[in-house]
Amino acid sequence: MTNIVNINDRIKIEEEACHWLAKIDRQLTIAEEGEFKQWITLSAIHYKLFMAMAEHWDHTEMLKHFKNVNRKLQPDIHQKAPPMNQQKPYFYRPAIAACIFFVCMLSVLGIFKYLSPLTESDEYAIQYSETFSTATNSFADSLLPDGSRIKINAKSYARISYSNKIRKIELSKGEVFIEVAHDANRPLVVYANDRFVKAVGTAFNVNLVNVKTIKLTVTEGKVVYGTADNNEKNDIPAIKTSLVSSGQQVILGGLVENIISISKEELNRALSWRSGKLIFNGQTLKEVLTEIERYTDYKFVMGTASIGDIQIAGYFNAGDIDKFLSAMKNNFDIEYKIENTNEIRLYKAQRF
Repeated sequence: MTNIVNINDRIKIEEEACHWLAKIDRQLTIAEEGEFKQWITLSAIHYKLFMAMAEHWDHTEMLKHFKNVNRKLQPDIHQKAPPMNQQKPYFYRPAIAACIFFVCMLSVLGIFKYLSPLTESDEYAIQYSETFSTATNSFADSLLPDGSRIKINAKSYARISYSNKIRKIELSKGEVFIEVAHDANRPLVVYANDRFVKAVGTAFNVNLVNVKTIKLTVTEGKVVYGTADNNEKNDIPAIKTSLVSSGQQVILGGLVENIISISKEELNRALSWRSGKLIFNGQTLKEVLTEIERYTDYKFVMGTASIGDIQIAGYFNAGDIDKFLSAMKNNFDIEYKIENTNEIRLYKAQRF
């Protein structure tokens, strides 16, 4: 299996590690301490290369002592001096001892709690990680290192991490569509709420509707879903898993989780957000507003409770609130009033 971190990325990280070593030598500012913590905890690769470079470039007794203390051994005072022709970095040698001490203190303070895979099998050590956070009416489209492609809807938050054993996406908010590159030895798993969706080579959409409800739609291949546990080493537990195939959809989180087949028209509607369009063909106004709010900073309030059950059909550009409100007024007799600068109250038009 090829290394996910390519040579150009590795060189870049090593260069950044050099700069941090130099900065630690002349003592970090408060602002730089925060930046360094963020950099070294970004992924296990940053941590590993940082420590490897410190070891490669320094042979001082303090570094030797640090290693032996970690192993609960006495320092070896008979360590040989480095060869005279050994290349040194441009910064002063005590920088290494200082940075090792600094990293040690960060570890004691728990800064590296998110890098626990380093203490486990290399198969589970994080080799690539990235976080996507999209704002109102903004989207993200990214090609991942394994060849998979992820599209992220507005107001979404997803954290991606890859190891040699698993490709993991943690969706804590919003919606993602994933075209998964085939890798039989390393499944791609999406975690949302207390559920997981596992795929090897397929395409599917995960919509985290709210803290209780997930809408899973498969457009290609097959996926398995089930209840997630906290032990990823089990390669996803095989308890109560279900299979969803291309052209099928399931709503997770309710009392009944029926897998249904959906038409091509409905499939296109469900995924129309990828092109910045919103298509509705019979959803209730309540459901429609939940979707519309993803593309605006306005919050909708029902001034007349009964209008929430009105079925809506229409085609809108995501974020075009004016056109949506105009359609509500002209086609459904729903008036609106903007209140508190960011709140839109909807109510049934009065007829005299």
